[in-house]
Amino acid sequence: MSTLFEAHGLKMYYPLPQKSAIAPPLKLHAVDGVDLRISPGEAVGLVGESGCGKSTLSRLIARLVDPTEGEIFLEGREITKIRASEFSRSQDRRTIQMVFQDPSESLNPRLSVFDLIADPVRVLIRPSRAELRSRVEEAATAVNLPLALLDRFPHQLSGGQKARVGIARAIAVEPRLLVLDEPTSALDVSVQATVLQLLDRLRREREIALLFVSHDLNVVRLLCSRIVVMYMGQVVESGPSDEVYASPAHPYTRALLSAIPTLRPRRGERIKLEGDPQSPIAPSDMQCRFAGRCPVERPECSVTMPLLRTLDNGRLVRCHFAEEQ
Repeated sequence: MSTLFEAHGLKMYYPLPQKSAIAPPLKLHAVDGVDLRISPGEAVGLVGESGCGKSTLSRLIARLVDPTEGEIFLEGREITKIRASEFSRSQDRRTIQMVFQDPSESLNPRLSVFDLIADPVRVLIRPSRAELRSRVEEAATAVNLPLALLDRFPHQLSGGQKARVGIARAIAVEPRLLVLDEPTSALDVSVQATVLQLLDRLRREREIALLFVSHDLNVVRLLCSRIVVMYMGQVVESGPSDEVYASPAHPYTRALLSAIPTLRPRRGERIKLEGDPQSPIAPSDMQCRFAGRCPVERPECSVTMPLLRTLDNGRLVRCHFAEEQ
């Protein structure tokens, strides 16, 4: 498959206040050496517990923030050197659009629905008045948003309608990649299902690639053909969703999947992780980030950092002993 988006060695470190003038500078490692590839029309799920770096990575991919290190390629062109502030005004911004987690927070309450959807069109396309209305109405229709709501304001909409406005605003400029940061987490189950069906339809009809960031593994399984699992700023496993769900290779992935709520009897016991997570502030490069919590930990895990490697079945995993589990 062709590649739409590619990232190599992405890092995002946040400097922390120094305790004294002579103390060494400390940095929080939010994203620490992530590689990612997304093909046209592909739906990729990015999962992991809170604080693992999912949202930071999604903002790096959407070019809302500049990485500390790493390279980003869009349709084969490196765009890392374009600063995020400049990227927001470039034509490449049309290719990558983001849908934020809470539509109530991401929609300007002073703008009508029409102006919310029209705003990126005005900036990035600069159409005539007739073309602007046509694009706005086409985007609203694509997400099943009644045109009668275009004159309303966010406080007059339901949660599902706000979510549709956020998606319509993103697709109005005809992007090729949508980055979705937990777009259904604030919605009830029935509305979640409607939004997921909408996203899948847009992906199929317009061949829009989706990067779906979520902590809800059931939701990811419904929408995504490939899953990427993060832990403490690193990718620990990646592969086709069906294979990862059927036979997870990394101990952390197994623990995540064992925690999925289900009405059916479990095939195995719930895996409860003991111990405390390592600090994301200047973590050691000489041990596995999962050391101290891993239920199958061995002495080698505490002295050697495992590399993200390819197994015989083509799946990527960051574990010394993935083949033995």
